[in-house]
Amino acid sequence: MLSIVTDEISFDPETAVSIAWKWGLRAFELRRCYTQRAPYYDEMFFELLPSLRANFDGIRFTAVSPGLFKLPAGHWLVEHEAGLKFDASMDLAELVGARVVVLFGLDRAEGEREAEPPQNIIDHFGGLARRAGKRGLTLAVEIESKSYVDSGQAGARLAAAVGSPAFGINLQFWNEKTTGDAWDEGFAAALPHVKHVHLKGCTRTGKGVRTAVPGSEDDDFDWPARLAALKGSGYTGAVSIETHMKPRLEKSEACAASARELLAAAGIEE
Repeated sequence: MLSIVTDEISFDPETAVSIAWKWGLRAFELRRCYTQRAPYYDEMFFELLPSLRANFDGIRFTAVSPGLFKLPAGHWLVEHEAGLKFDASMDLAELVGARVVVLFGLDRAEGEREAEPPQNIIDHFGGLARRAGKRGLTLAVEIESKSYVDSGQAGARLAAAVGSPAFGINLQFWNEKTTGDAWDEGFAAALPHVKHVHLKGCTRTGKGVRTAVPGSEDDDFDWPARLAALKGSGYTGAVSIETHMKPRLEKSEACAASARELLAAAGIEE
């Protein structure tokens, strides 16, 4: 299923949905609405939700992305985010009918490079997965440099250690500052654990990577092959466009058009 992060079009969710609807998109991921990031939206969003469902028949919400745990593992906010904010994120997901909550993997300590995730990190995400599983939700931890999920291989190790069907990886390799064949190795390791996908093209540079339209000549991440492999693995979740380019509207439209071609070529239904 093809979706798009609404704030990649507009911070006004009604405007974002209206524009994307004209592009043929029917599914959406929620991250920032108006001036606030999920889950603590202004009451305007909750007042708007019934009219979105009434005016856009068949609209679906695939995931919510509250940005949880994008901070050091020992930070005092971890406990808060794992408590009330995580509960509120699950509440929002249930309210809009999304089944996935996108998280981050907590930052490693300076200089820490152990291959296997520490037990406290396994316990942290294991506890969250149990709580999500009881509510029929799935957690997808995004690949992010400097975190405990800083590569596909690291994400696979953490997912295997947690060992819960409610926990896995948000496939997103743009955040892995890498060169060479590491993306290929990371994708192969991550594939059995993918719970959500952010479709973002990327080009390697001397300083890391920069964003590109997926499937374009500038895209070094072989999305046609990746999507075919995802389909072959039995993945049936969302493929969500995350533009991260400006001008936001024009680039999102280009990404949407390219994404539809990529999914069609891979035989994945929108």
